[in-house]
Amino acid sequence: GKFSVPFIKRGARALVRMNKEIRLESGQTFICPVPPTTCSLRTVSKTQLRKAFRAIFIGSVPQGLQHLLARSDKEARAFEEVLRKVPDEYVLCP
Repeated sequence: GKFSVPFIKRGARALVRMNKEIRLESGQTFICPVPPTTCSLRTVSKTQLRKAFRAIFIGSVPQGLQHLLARSDKEARAFEEVLRKVPDEYVLCP
């Protein structure tokens, strides 16, 4: 109901920020030791990804949903586990 709207909006904004950071575009993405000259090397800012994720838990919480904030530390640790698997750089080819 009306309680979920703020969280849906926060989550949607976080996903938009993460997609912009990773700069997913048309083309194919690879991890290569030496990128071909027709491709470009992209850097992933894990700091910006963390900020986007944390923004989901910032703000007021409707009464009865405080338990969501209590889970934020656990969710942040799980997100860190995912970030460890994300490469620092990737290659984008047309």
